[in-house]
Amino acid sequence: MKVEERQKLLSCVFQDYTKYQVTVRENIGFGNIKYINDDEKITKAAKKGLSYDIINSMPHGYDTLLGNVYGEGSDLSEGQWQKICISRAFLSDAKIMILDEPSAALDPKSETELYQSFIRLAGNKMCILISHRLGSAKIGDRILVVEDGKIIENGTHAELMKQKKQYYKMFMVQSEWYREENIS
Repeated sequence: MKVEERQKLLSCVFQDYTKYQVTVRENIGFGNIKYINDDEKITKAAKKGLSYDIINSMPHGYDTLLGNVYGEGSDLSEGQWQKICISRAFLSDAKIMILDEPSAALDPKSETELYQSFIRLAGNKMCILISHRLGSAKIGDRILVVEDGKIIENGTHAELMKQKKQYYKMFMVQSEWYREENIS
């Protein structure tokens, strides 16, 4: 498969995303260059990626320069940058979205909104979510537990919880943080 074909097939959001020191429109538009000047598609992607409100609060909206490389751009928080990058992924026509800890820089409310957005908007796309936060894994149709580069468990959240193996143990350890009796 040629590189161009792979690029059209896959859209990725990594936890170490790229911060382009260009306008908001260009940052999102890089998700699919043919839509870089399509205000409707850029706005729709911004709404899906939860960056719409951030952009509308900027001095020049979608034409705001991001970053300070040139000394005149708007600086964003890590969470805001991540939302811009997620919006970029939503602009893509890719059939497969790979999300590697896409909510790493987001607050809990934004993280919940993001996952609800993914559930609603995935449509006929395949989404591969890579996460250490097992609460987010519950949204998946299929969960693969990987250890030392090998799949050691495979199933739905309910199936893996019933098996009481590694996934169950990790889930229970993480859920302990949210139980009231463990808050000091």
